[in-house]
Amino acid sequence: MDGIVPISGGESSAADSRETSQRNESMSSSQNAPPKSGHDGYNPYTTGTPTDSLLGKPTTFSRRAKRRMDYEWHEIFFLVVAIIAVTVAVGFSIFRMTEEYNSNNDKGKASFTFAILIVFNSGFLLVYAIHGIVFEHFEEMIAFALAAGVVFVYVAVDYGQHHSTADGVKLARFILVMVGFPVLAILALYCAKQFRWLKFRVAGASEEKQGMYSKFCQMESLLLFDFQIAVSLFILVLYRGSTVDAIEVALLSVGLVYCLAWAALGYYAARREMTRYIYLFELLSVLLPAYIAYKSVKIIQRWDTTYKAGGIEQLAIVFYIAAALALFVRALLLYITERVRRNFNQGLWAHVN
Repeated sequence: MDGIVPISGGESSAADSRETSQRNESMSSSQNAPPKSGHDGYNPYTTGTPTDSLLGKPTTFSRRAKRRMDYEWHEIFFLVVAIIAVTVAVGFSIFRMTEEYNSNNDKGKASFTFAILIVFNSGFLLVYAIHGIVFEHFEEMIAFALAAGVVFVYVAVDYGQHHSTADGVKLARFILVMVGFPVLAILALYCAKQFRWLKFRVAGASEEKQGMYSKFCQMESLLLFDFQIAVSLFILVLYRGSTVDAIEVALLSVGLVYCLAWAALGYYAARREMTRYIYLFELLSVLLPAYIAYKSVKIIQRWDTTYKAGGIEQLAIVFYIAAALALFVRALLLYITERVRRNFNQGLWAHVN
């Protein structure tokens, strides 16, 4: 037919060869291109080393949250019940704080201190519940169960040392915590038992990498739990309720700054695999045991004149219980930290940043 120019076999082969060459060059350039970062499409689970930044790539954890859209009914039930129960308990405790703020007796002042403890520790229950479910953290669900037990003890001791049948709010909080929080702890453990996929999505199919990631998550959760218990010890400085002197204000202020800075240092050093900062983190850990020793001596010195005379022996007993738990958690945290340090430069950094 007119206007049609036939293409010879040689010309057709040459054209196919050029197209194939162009495709190979395109694929090669895309493979050699640097991995995208941030919201540009970087996938920390499959592509190279992340771009350096202060605390790694925040998009890593947000991507995990977006991928966790298949919540089970028991997880939703646990979250809803936990949020409602903890919020109600906090509301009751805030009411007790306002009632006892200007109390003139030692037991009323001790109740004010217990109310602060309960509000503070209940806030961590919400953190553990929400973060544990959203990010499928087995360790934080365990921390939730332990923290529920801590609040359980605080409420029981507070109600046992100073209550009356006319105090309906305190009784309602006591019943709520005694009945509801053990149930929530059991639900948290059940949810944790059902977690399956996060370690695989983050660390891949390698059992070695999954074990390394588990140790990192354990350290992360222990840091938060250690912070919770340590700050509680400094709150117990307020054994006279809202009446504080300069030394108590200084201890509370310095204690809060130390706890926050120490936890941030450990998290940063582990996340960035910085051995020198890990050694500094371990060295500074001795300050909490030193404070516990100092406070224990002060309690012994004031036992007859303050605690026994005022009928607030339970406040001192709670300090010793919290101190024993704090020392155990800190020792365990240092052990896990050392295990995490031994995993530095083994390829985990790319998975957790």
